[in-house]
Amino acid sequence: MANVVDEAVPISIEIIELEDFTTYEVLDPWGGVINVSTNQIDIINEPAVGSAYVRKIFPTDTFTDFTHTFKAILTSLDPTHNIGIWAVTNGANDYYEMYRDLDGLSIVFFRIPSGAVYRVSMYDWSTFGGELQYLYWDGCQVDIQYTFVVQRAGALLTCEIYDGETLLHTLSIPCNTIPYKQLVPHYSYRVGAVDLYGSATITDYNLG
Repeated sequence: MANVVDEAVPISIEIIELEDFTTYEVLDPWGGVINVSTNQIDIINEPAVGSAYVRKIFPTDTFTDFTHTFKAILTSLDPTHNIGIWAVTNGANDYYEMYRDLDGLSIVFFRIPSGAVYRVSMYDWSTFGGELQYLYWDGCQVDIQYTFVVQRAGALLTCEIYDGETLLHTLSIPCNTIPYKQLVPHYSYRVGAVDLYGSATITDYNLG
């Protein structure tokens, strides 16, 4: 599925206050793979095995309608691997738990099984088991810092993807209206014992 938007549209984001990731809970079972500083998360050769995340639990029902902005750079990713770069949930901490528990809205970097095609995918996991609501963009490239503007307004979830001030693409899917309390700016893929690795940098989270 794809919904291509090729428009040169200036981006205008009011920076209220950037999230301080040193106040977030970090699970890094390998040690040294997830490195957190004030406004930045660096993921270095994260394997697909094991649960890992950076998360913060907010008061119940914090995330109803919202606009979140952040920046992310994909530096490397093995075929069929994912790196989570945004999610809101009510307890799920990684890609596998979102799928298993039907919990959350999420965005990941993904590399397709063959060739150097990199994807940004957006999901509403509450719809899995029925007609899973998701959409993707195959125009992602490594070593480029993208700005993401993620908005939920009622039963619609959108993600605008910018390179600098130019809008490259917009993803838009119907979504649930479940209030969420947990923000997960990074989470692992967490599949079986497979030899897959990926690296990325996530920065400048603004919750509006």
